[in-house]
Amino acid sequence: HRLRGALASVDVEDGSFEVILRPFHHRLTTDRHRRHFGQLEVVTNSDTLFEINGDDYQGRAGLVALDEQPVFTATIVIGDLKFNPRRFEAREVYTGSSVPGGELDVVTGNVIARNGDSLTVKGATLVRAGGSVIFNDEVTVNMGDLTLVKRQLSMGMDYDIDDVSIGQRVRVFGVLTNDRVDRLEMDAGVNNRGRVKMRLTTLRGTVLDVVGIPEQPLPFVLDLQAIDGRYIGLFDFNGTGDEPANDSDPAFYEIDVATLDVSGLTSDTPVKVRGFVRPFGQVTTAAPSDFSAQTIVDVTALKAVMTIGWAPASLTAIASSSADSLTLNLEGVGRFHHVSRARVAIDLTTEDVAPRIVPRENGAGMYRIVQSGTVQVYTRFANFTADLNARLRDGALVKHVTANGPYNDDRATIIAGMATVLLE
Repeated sequence: HRLRGALASVDVEDGSFEVILRPFHHRLTTDRHRRHFGQLEVVTNSDTLFEINGDDYQGRAGLVALDEQPVFTATIVIGDLKFNPRRFEAREVYTGSSVPGGELDVVTGNVIARNGDSLTVKGATLVRAGGSVIFNDEVTVNMGDLTLVKRQLSMGMDYDIDDVSIGQRVRVFGVLTNDRVDRLEMDAGVNNRGRVKMRLTTLRGTVLDVVGIPEQPLPFVLDLQAIDGRYIGLFDFNGTGDEPANDSDPAFYEIDVATLDVSGLTSDTPVKVRGFVRPFGQVTTAAPSDFSAQTIVDVTALKAVMTIGWAPASLTAIASSSADSLTLNLEGVGRFHHVSRARVAIDLTTEDVAPRIVPRENGAGMYRIVQSGTVQVYTRFANFTADLNARLRDGALVKHVTANGPYNDDRATIIAGMATVLLE
């Protein structure tokens, strides 16, 4: 969880502090506004990491430094809501100039390309000094000798601009030198002191089955689909290797799992991986990993969304339909023909069996047929398919089908609590 607001008070002996909740950039000016969203007590421990005005602290030392900050100092806390007793436990605390909206302009996004010491940051949120916010697709960030580089959760470690590579999520503090919306550019260490904070980056993809070398551990490799939710085709991996042949390949993206147990993750398993990208230009034949993982999550058991569209609308999209199942024919599908869990997509056209939609065990759910601007809703799957069959016999064409629920990979079957068929 993440909370933001203004610092209200600090109790060093109790190991806690209070934050006046401030959603987004809501301005606090009077006591009446101060009470508007309430205050929340945050507890810390010896492992809590602090970044205060660009300086790092841990545990009690961070709380002492926080106590020296004036009331209403901008604060961001990342932590966990705990119960019995109810409390918010901080893992990371950012205060003062370490929070966007202070003395420097701040860009947050992912590095999609690098040319020398110049980064292209995609999907950037630019927070100007003084509090204004610009949401923009790309910002060019120029690093230099005055750039200080840090990494989230890595207090006391030394990093430099060579550590910032393609795909890495970053928060950059600097000075905007070109404020044209279509050509935003930031100096983050060339003529002004700047900071680059490498933040935890999230990968989504499926596990590849790799043939290894005898007596050597198998590498853990992904067919990479997205980085922080951004389509992998946006990223230019040139320069990530020590030579072009070793540049990162998203279709064969190797993960350093360290001590994480991945023995149960077989080929085609959809996963979400959090960690940090390997330093720029340091992927080598001897050290081929592209990414260092902190956590790896198998998302197979999460609820899935099946989305299939036909272009043009099809008379044969429904291969068969009965009171307890709907089998789909993928001939003539358009752009959408996937099942997605936690935004990790499976291409249904690569499956060995036709995709099916079945109801929950009791047959109940929310099933819709949309045609000519009219929506017909059924709470029983059998009634839904009976009406659908009648409309298909009358010549209706299937344009789009969606369904939500648990998905069985072996059978390409989704147990739908909700489903929608769009007809023409």
